[in-house]
Amino acid sequence: MDARPNRDPRRWTEPDAFELRRDPSGHVGFGAGIHQCVGQHIARLEAEALLTALLARVAAIELDGMPHRHLDNTLRSWQSLPVRIRRA
Repeated sequence: MDARPNRDPRRWTEPDAFELRRDPSGHVGFGAGIHQCVGQHIARLEAEALLTALLARVAAIELDGMPHRHLDNTLRSWQSLPVRIRRA
């Protein structure tokens, strides 16, 4: 699968072509500014709640390998972030 959002060749026949008639449903971008996804705030809140609950139950979360950034001009994210959880 292509790591760039909305460019999955399994989903679109010509993923790099600009096609106005393409059905945009199923994309994975949150967007920004006036075009931002309303649900992104809920997704971030859910992620914060999950991590807060996890941290309350474990002694530590530590890196377990080399993290790899997902390169993108507008979003900061990890392609992989290997971690190890130490029990309390």
